[in-house]
This record gives sequence, structure tokens and C-alpha cells, in this order.
Amino acid sequence: MRTSSDIDVYMAKNNAEKIARSLEAQGFEQIENDENGISLIKKPYAHIEFHFSFSALTKQQTKFMENMVENAPHKSRFRKSFTDEENIIYALVHLYKHFSHNGAGVRMLLDINIMMKYGNYDRTALVNNIKLIGMERFFNSVCEISEYLFDGKELDERLVPALEFFLNSGSFGTNEAYLTVNAAKHSGKASKMKNYLKNEIGFSNENIKNKYPLAKKHPILVPYFHMHRVVSGLIHIKDVLSRVKSDSKVVTSSDGEEQMVKIMEVMGIKIKD
Repeated sequence: MRTSSDIDVYMAKNNAEKIARSLEAQGFEQIENDENGISLIKKPYAHIEFHFSFSALTKQQTKFMENMVENAPHKSRFRKSFTDEENIIYALVHLYKHFSHNGAGVRMLLDINIMMKYGNYDRTALVNNIKLIGMERFFNSVCEISEYLFDGKELDERLVPALEFFLNSGSFGTNEAYLTVNAAKHSGKASKMKNYLKNEIGFSNENIKNKYPLAKKHPILVPYFHMHRVVSGLIHIKDVLSRVKSDSKVVTSSDGEEQMVKIMEVMGIKIKD
């Protein structure tokens, strides 16, 4: 009943990089490596993610999470362990990260629901800590939606669009939601398209490194991947233009943006100034 078949581990960046190299020597392949974490896979089923940053969090929220990890008690020389309360907070923050970027599916709601039902924790202390990181509204909305889905409780009508967003978000969100959330942060169709093209098609060295983990690991290969991307784009030019055309409709849709802003606001997430 886990959120997915992947293993999520929160750790210091330097430790994650060392372990990633060790896993690569055992046949794992890096599929992502950026400022937030490292993802590796090994066919047919193994998927490991090392998180060392939460991109959707404020500095205050990030500091809280770092302190929570730092102060967690040691269970052995090399392992720390969260309390049930801290596990709920971690699961909530993980859900918040996915939801505020591109949506999140019902399996992540199920995690929260099970932890809240069967965990050994002080609810007052839990809520107070969630208040400290400014996620009380998000937490209450998540609990209400999960209780509606899994316990048959009533749901406030204002949360129905958020419920539908969960149901339509697959496991960890959709590309359409990702494009809409990012577009909502900018004003005007021209600005939205400029940001989209910069992130999706831009040829900066940083963009190349984010899209090709091997280029990040070996910067000397960046020029090769620049050329590879150009050649690949020309070979598949019809597919590229078709995707850009399809994405542009999502990016510039005022109706989609308005609906997304309302969903995020009712969940306590501000994506537009």
C-alpha cells in the first residue's frame, strides 16, 4: 500500500552522491540529478530516490525539515528513525511538493489516512508543528478529502474541485497540471510562452544538465548533449512541433489557469501573487 514502488530516502547531498555512485556500479542508472535529489532505476522494478531538498518549500519550512532530520534519534550507527508524528509530517510535505507542482494521486492520500488512523502520536503536538510550517490548511484539506474517499465521511463542497484534481492526477501528477501551475506564476500569454520555451526547449548548460543526468555527472559531455538535442529535434521535428503546439494551448489557457489557482488556494497554496 505504499505510494509507489519507489524507495524515498531523505539524506545529505554528499552522502546521496556517494551512494548513487555505488548503486551505479551495481547496475543502476541515474534518470534525474538536480538541486532537489537523485533518482535511479534498475530494470525491471527497482526505483530509488534520494531527496536532499524540497523545491516547493519556503526557507522556514526547509529549515524545519532539516532540523527534524538532524534531531531524529539514531537507531544504529548509520541510521536515524522518525517518530510516527514526524513520518506524518514528512509524508505531508512530500504530498505538498507533488501537489503544488503537478498534482498527486490518491495513493499519497491513502498514506496520510493510514498514518493518521494507526500511528502512535500526539495530535495536538502534530497540529502545532504543522502550524509552524504553515501547512495547517493543506493538512486539514488533505485529511477531509482522504476521510471522504476512504472512510465515507462528508466533504465540503468547496473541496470538490481539489478532489477531482487528485482523481485525475495519476500517481504523481500530470504534465498538463505541471504546465498550468508554472504558467499561472506568470502574467500575459507572451510571458507564459517565454517561460515554457525556456524550461522545455532552452539550450542553457543548466537546462542540458537537468535533462541529461550523465551531462551533470560529466560536464565535459555538455557540448555533446547540446548537439544530440539539436540533431534529435531535427529528426523528430514533427513530433516536437506537435508537442509544443499541444502544450502551448495548455500554457496559454486562461480557463485552466483560473481553475488551477482556485484549487491551489482552497488547499492553502499560493501560486500567483
